[in-house]
Amino acid sequence: DVRAIEAHHGGDWDPGRLAGKPWNICILSTLHPLRRLDVLLHGLARFLTKYPRQARFHVIGDGPDYKNLVDLANDLGITNSVIFHGLVPQSHTYRMLADMDGGIAWVPQTHLDSQPSLKSLEYLASKLPVLATSTRGHLALSDQGISVDYCEFSPTSVSDGIENWISRGFSPERIAANFEAVQRFDFSQVIQDFHLPLIEDLVQPAVEEATVPGDALRLLPVDPTGGNRPKGMRILVAISSLAAGKGGSERIAIDLANNLLQRGHNVSVAYKDRGNPAYAGEARLIHLPYQEIEELDEIIELGNFDVAVLFSFSERTLVPMAALTKKHKVPFVVQ
Repeated sequence: DVRAIEAHHGGDWDPGRLAGKPWNICILSTLHPLRRLDVLLHGLARFLTKYPRQARFHVIGDGPDYKNLVDLANDLGITNSVIFHGLVPQSHTYRMLADMDGGIAWVPQTHLDSQPSLKSLEYLASKLPVLATSTRGHLALSDQGISVDYCEFSPTSVSDGIENWISRGFSPERIAANFEAVQRFDFSQVIQDFHLPLIEDLVQPAVEEATVPGDALRLLPVDPTGGNRPKGMRILVAISSLAAGKGGSERIAIDLANNLLQRGHNVSVAYKDRGNPAYAGEARLIHLPYQEIEELDEIIELGNFDVAVLFSFSERTLVPMAALTKKHKVPFVVQ
């Protein structure tokens, strides 16, 4: 006899807590100079000058700007209230989010203005209130029935935004409505609604021109029994890394690979070897780790793949992967 219990994630957003114990506020981010987290830290310093013991900010993530940001926090005198946790495995990140009272979705209003913010969805899925920079990507959340609070990309606006955000509070009804609205962004739902249709459209010309029966190439229905299935396509899923991280593209890539395996296709995943994969996938999934881009070139050349799916948030890794697949005349789609 198994009894399911729903556990609430997140804190009690009572404005009166501003005079009580410190709030725990999460900042999920890649620590890269392009993210301009220095601006955010200056904003946190302004807020903490006014409310020195009212909040603790937990920075989760790693990147080339890590040391510079830690040094800046030291210079600003905020290291007692701004904690850098570094790279945290996704499973531990989920546990940390359960202990948070809110999340800041920090995206610069420059070259990343239109980028959808995965971090904001992770906060909402953990039933946390969200303060987000007013980028076009974040403002578009309202089109999905999601309500968050906003600040501009400046230290003053960050400080004022946090103060207004926590002093006004965040009703349970608003949190519940956001949690309901964010369900459409579930990994499995995203794969079913977006990735699989894209792959089907991409390979359809090959299906129509194939000399073997179309059933051997088309995207087959899922066979959960694991029984005999016709031989499918050779599909490459390429991603910059599968090592433990925030779990965005890594998780989607492996979920997609598993789904394609269940549909009877032969799936390989190629990734730069930066440590043990956080998501290994099904036993039938072929892992092709590499160290240098020349090795990926050889993988694509010898793999005789019918189609490739490329995952990366960085143009520096995405462009070389796309160039190699094009070089070897492999049709591809990009996350």
